Amino acid sequence: MKKLKKLFVVALSALMVVAACVSLTACPPPSPEAQPVSITVAAYDTTKGTVTLDKTSYNVGDTVKVTITSKNGYEIKSINISGTNLTERIRNGAYEFSSTEYTFTANVDKQVRVEFQEYGVWKNADYVHSLTLSDYDTAKGAVTISPDRAKYARDEQITITVTTTGDYIAKNITVNGVNHSLTDGVYVFNITGDTTISVKLDVDCGVITTGNLSNIDSLTSREGKVLLDFWADDCYYCVTVLAPQLEQLVGNYNSGSARETALDIKVVKVRVSSTYNLSNTSARTPEYAIYERYASRNSSGGLPFVVMLEDGQVIGDVEGAYGSYDGFLGWLENPSST
Repeated sequence: MKKLKKLFVVALSALMVVAACVSLTACPPPSPEAQPVSITVAAYDTTKGTVTLDKTSYNVGDTVKVTITSKNGYEIKSINISGTNLTERIRNGAYEFSSTEYTFTANVDKQVRVEFQEYGVWKNADYVHSLTLSDYDTAKGAVTISPDRAKYARDEQITITVTTTGDYIAKNITVNGVNHSLTDGVYVFNITGDTTISVKLDVDCGVITTGNLSNIDSLTSREGKVLLDFWADDCYYCVTVLAPQLEQLVGNYNSGSARETALDIKVVKVRVSSTYNLSNTSARTPEYAIYERYASRNSSGGLPFVVMLEDGQVIGDVEGAYGSYDGFLGWLENPSST
């Protein structure tokens, strides 16, 4: 009996040891305490750019993200983190860069040091290309160049933005003598050498159909050329000959065709009557009063009747319609009274 009791005690002790061992292997080891590290940004010229860290404090093993952005007119000159120069590594062969992000793992105390400099100083020998903008009438609009400075690097991207006033438009831009189209007033290209840019701000040739006499005085007295087309609803030559020619004129003007664009003209269609018989007073529209200003020049009193004004003065008129668009265009280029 004593032997049996002794064996029971030994077995129970063995089981307790095994249980203790299992318990020890099932429990995770205690987490190590977080080890803070100091990541700081050295003083820099805040008028030239900004240097920011993504967090205010870090522990060993954290990812640190540094964002560096230069301000207008400046670029990043150098980046150094605790004695390690990263300038060439981040620049990656570019002429310059204005913004970058750099990440690293926090393991020891580190200081980020950044310098900025005036734009274009880096690899200054590559900034040799000039960009010249020809004179234009600033009363008609404005042309801006971005970036705007004295010299540019080869293959640098240039953005030209054209804004116009009133009824002036810019249909194309000339770069070193070659015409290019603008998209919503913007043209973007890469400079490859000394470049000359020319922008002509033209009158919008779009047809105006008078229906409000309040603006006719400003139209007929405006600077430049204005074409008045007097027409009637049932006038065959008005509707089937001259109207399509005017549509072609406006279409070619808007596409930037050199011959039409050179006219620098505004087209105003004036519906004077419902019938080409102007003696029918009951068929006259309110716009007939505009026609009366020029009626003495219309010997036959018929329609269509076209009057060309320049700076408010009549420089030509024609009764009837030309049989071809080319003939009509020739008259527009050299208007006379016929």
